[in-house]
Amino acid sequence: MERDEDMDARVAFQRLKPISTELMDRRNDAQGARKALVAMRDGLLQVPPDGLQVCHELVLFPLHLILEAVLARRMASEKGKEAPGFDDMRCAIHEGVAEEVYACYRAVLECTWCEGREALQQALARTAGVATVCQKSDSEIVRTLGLRCLSALILHLRNSPRSRDLHAYLCEQATAPALGHLLSIPVSYAKSEIHAGSKGSKSVLQIAWSTLQEWLEFVDDPDAIAFFVPGTASGLFLTLQRAGSLGPTTASAGGQAVVEAISALSTLLQVVLADAHCRSALEDLAIQQNAETGLDVVQQLNEIVKVGRQGAQKSAGGVTDLEECDMNKNSESTSLRCVRDRQWSSRTSQKLGDMAKQTVPVLLHHAQASVRGALIKLSTTVLCECTIAFSTCREVFVRCLLILFQDPSEAVARHAQKTLRATMFHSNPCLTTDKIVSSMLQKALTDLPPAGDPDPSCLEENLKLISSCMEALGPEPLISTFFASEDTRSQTLDLLSGCFCLEGNHRAALGTSWQAGHNESASRLQLLGTSFGHVSGISLFEVHQQPLPRFAQGMTYLSNASLYKYAATAVRLLGRAAAAIDRHGSELAGLLGCARRKVVFILEARGPGWQRDAASWFLLINELLYGASTVWNTNKGYGRSAPPDWMPATTDVLISQITQIMELYAQPELLNLPTASNEARGFGFREAADNCIMLRPLLEGVGIFAGCLGPYFADHDARLLPAAICPLVERVADASGLVADSAMISILAVCRHCGYKNPSEMLAKNADYIVDELCKQLREPSAYPQSCKLLTVVLRSQDDTSTMFPLVAEPVRLASLILTPTARQGSKAVSNHALTALLEAMKATVREGKKVQECIKLESEDLLVSADEENNAPVQAPISLDLADSNSESVKEFFNKYHQAKENETGDSVDSNLEACQDLLAKWRKRLENIAAILDTAVETVGPLFASASLSTKVLAMDCALETLYAAKFYDQAIDCIESLAERFTSDHTKDLDMPRRKLLPCLAQLWPDLVQSLNEGQGSSIEMSLRTLLEMVLLSRGTFLARRWIQDAWPACLRLMDCGGHVESAGLLHADYLAVRQRKQDPVSALHVEKVQTHVLSMVDAIATGTSASKVLIPENLGKMVIDLLQYGTLPFSLHVQTQCINTLSKLALVDCAKVVSALKEAASSGEDCCSSAFHNKSASSSELQYISTGSNPDRRASVAKLVLSSLQGPISAQ
Repeated sequence: MERDEDMDARVAFQRLKPISTELMDRRNDAQGARKALVAMRDGLLQVPPDGLQVCHELVLFPLHLILEAVLARRMASEKGKEAPGFDDMRCAIHEGVAEEVYACYRAVLECTWCEGREALQQALARTAGVATVCQKSDSEIVRTLGLRCLSALILHLRNSPRSRDLHAYLCEQATAPALGHLLSIPVSYAKSEIHAGSKGSKSVLQIAWSTLQEWLEFVDDPDAIAFFVPGTASGLFLTLQRAGSLGPTTASAGGQAVVEAISALSTLLQVVLADAHCRSALEDLAIQQNAETGLDVVQQLNEIVKVGRQGAQKSAGGVTDLEECDMNKNSESTSLRCVRDRQWSSRTSQKLGDMAKQTVPVLLHHAQASVRGALIKLSTTVLCECTIAFSTCREVFVRCLLILFQDPSEAVARHAQKTLRATMFHSNPCLTTDKIVSSMLQKALTDLPPAGDPDPSCLEENLKLISSCMEALGPEPLISTFFASEDTRSQTLDLLSGCFCLEGNHRAALGTSWQAGHNESASRLQLLGTSFGHVSGISLFEVHQQPLPRFAQGMTYLSNASLYKYAATAVRLLGRAAAAIDRHGSELAGLLGCARRKVVFILEARGPGWQRDAASWFLLINELLYGASTVWNTNKGYGRSAPPDWMPATTDVLISQITQIMELYAQPELLNLPTASNEARGFGFREAADNCIMLRPLLEGVGIFAGCLGPYFADHDARLLPAAICPLVERVADASGLVADSAMISILAVCRHCGYKNPSEMLAKNADYIVDELCKQLREPSAYPQSCKLLTVVLRSQDDTSTMFPLVAEPVRLASLILTPTARQGSKAVSNHALTALLEAMKATVREGKKVQECIKLESEDLLVSADEENNAPVQAPISLDLADSNSESVKEFFNKYHQAKENETGDSVDSNLEACQDLLAKWRKRLENIAAILDTAVETVGPLFASASLSTKVLAMDCALETLYAAKFYDQAIDCIESLAERFTSDHTKDLDMPRRKLLPCLAQLWPDLVQSLNEGQGSSIEMSLRTLLEMVLLSRGTFLARRWIQDAWPACLRLMDCGGHVESAGLLHADYLAVRQRKQDPVSALHVEKVQTHVLSMVDAIATGTSASKVLIPENLGKMVIDLLQYGTLPFSLHVQTQCINTLSKLALVDCAKVVSALKEAASSGEDCCSSAFHNKSASSSELQYISTGSNPDRRASVAKLVLSSLQGPISAQ
């Protein structure tokens, strides 16, 4: 063993001696000395530790000389002088050399050990000197190395075989000055970095506090450290105070430095004020003790620092070098020990507690989660290990844990919850915190607004505290303490509901939707009939995924979603606690019953702002039920996997309670409240806005209840969805975008939770309930002014009409009764809604008719294919003919039987095919009858509305008429398919089949007189709509129905429009007379309007001439008259644009019957002189030619126009 040690010593000596010698030789060469120091540092790490221990003085000698030179130069530079006696140690001037010296010294401490008390004195002196010198350096690396040397000294002591003896010696009273100086060095480092502000180093600050914590853990002696608590605590709290009050520009704002400071403070409290150390001194101290007040944290820090400085002055004794201090000296005048009696412990704990009250609450909102996690460690130390000393200020640390209960970081929140639950309901009265939590909850509830501070930051902390207290107490103590009686229950609910009050921001309530740019009812209605995709710029998937309940806009105190979340959590915990302690639901029923009575009282009183008051209670009720259900917070353990003490309510309890709440929500006097000021006479803007505010939580509550119950909500036995579906669908078309969005989101929530693929399927499966409610409301439109809107939404939402359409005939009929002249006198707004519903009904009828026609066509084609296959099949002979034994009689008999068999088979085939036709008609007859019934209703209703004085009513009526004609067209096409199929099988099909009557021609006949009247009396913008309707009628007409009516009724009206443009005061005037009137009035706007009407008329004639029905309507007799009438519009006094379009229209009429048109043109051309023969050779007239034509007399001008048109028709004439 000795030989091995000798060998290690020789190896270390041989490796380090040349380096030490080179270092001494190059002590005046900075670069050479630095290289030698780098080599020494590498050598120290490579040589055996035992060998280095033997010859470490060889290394320390040159290092000590350089350190003394560095120290002397630093002290001299501070005094403005040069260091005497160190002229041959010029390398000490270089900062890089100093860094390497400190690094080598640290390596020596880490690789060697202290051999005795004398060596300990030297190590303490050298290390303290190194750390002190390094603190004054501008280099962050140097300051870091100085602190690392202090940490290495701990390892130097622990590696010693006499570590216990050395530790005991370090804790003796004689070494108290040295120990105090060592503990003050990290504190001094930290204060310097803090006071440096933005120039300070966060890493140095962090290392300073970690070094202090290492020394506190190493010493671990309350008697040795107690005297230095004031100075140490002052630096720690200074760091914490700066971290909470200053911005990130200071070194103190470094998160990891704050964590190290909090950890060092925890260690200091454990070492000095732990229960094991304080029990003997404070066992008779009363727990309730009034703390001194009136001093803020800065004054308290100054007081503690003052005590620390007095002790430091006693310990220093004017000595500036630690090596000159006699550590064995012990006298009463220089004693650095304090008596840890009751007075000292009480005063110290009170001062520390007061500083903690000032500092800890600020750090609760630190941006870094690690800082908040360190506070949990500090709180654990105080609550579990220092209960005796901090008995008067435990509330600070309990509050800290409660606030961190709701921390955004899940790790921090779980740590806080685990720590606090360990102290709740503890058998040791010094450890239990349940009474503290209860008193905090009571105070926090009373501090809620409007009585408390409405500041968002204070409110957020208060709400966090409330929910954390509820969660920490658990269901049983919570309900028994705060909801034991009706009075306490009512008071607590009143306090909570005050947070949810809404402000009367009326413009926001009626403004645009949060679905920006999509507050039109048409876009929202389109969502109802669409699968979950992307429609009209609205992502239905995004809307569908919005969770309920959600933050409500316009809240007075809960101004953001974060505040609402904390308030909602408190209410949800309350609902969960009531459901957990009584599985039969009596406690939950008591809470909801109290809230329901509050709402009923508000609804009956109807004081100022009663809608907003009711809305706050609706929000509270929604959150209570949501918290009691299984869907809330499943990831936190309060849902289906909840612990036994937080079990949710059963399905039966939820159904019972939600049924009672739905009775309150579904009251017609609430659901039918108008949301637009023009929906009720004398109903103001503010009242409408308040209604919007109240309806939003009411409608969204339906979606929340659907989430609570899942598929049970759609169970018809419970009748929850049938009671809610009509109000929801009705409000999708609401005038307020926010109300409509709430209804839409609630509908989508119902679909998601009840298993419907989309809203259309939901409506289809509940069609009978919807139709019953519709009929009930439409019979009393004055009592239910929104009933027509509901019908509109239902009809517009059905892309697939197979389920809903067979049931809407009666609601459509009832809606049409609202449009009768007598009913329209009552309410114009309701009439417009009824007409809009009728229009949607006809659009749905078009979809239904098209679908029926397509299905009948496909099935008839399949029947024809089957019939053709059967007819083409070979006929088997019933008997065989023996040719060997045949004669004329046998052959004749054979063919007779063969033909008889074929006739029988053909007859059977005809009968079966006719039966197939009958089955096809029977299959679709009911749907055809439904279409026919709605067509009859629409035709009887919309025709008289063409003469309405309201332009909007007239436009809607004509749109409805067009949709009626389209539906009738598909209806007739379906009948044609069945008739053509029957004609294929039997010629006498009308006898065997009871065919429905066609509808297109009767509809045309019934609408024609009203349309002609609207053309004759129309004016303004309605003329364009009337012309469009006329065009569609002509294009849809079949046979020769309109051939006579066109020339007798429609064409004269069109000529009148060409003349006067539909002006009532000019009706009956010829175009020349009207021109004179217009010129006298100098009315350019009227002239432009007439030209616009003329253009519309000519465009309509163009479309008719090029349409498929042109030959049926424009028969030769009609064509000739139209050509003669149109020629006059190709000349003055009409504009050049009208003349050009008129000539083009005459050319298009020639496409219908060229011979008739040419004949009429030739007759007109022969009546006048040839004024523009040059134009005959052109295919089209230029502007100059038209202007030339306009200079002649009227007959001559018409003749010239006729010749011009004839010249353009030379190609068609030659072709014929």
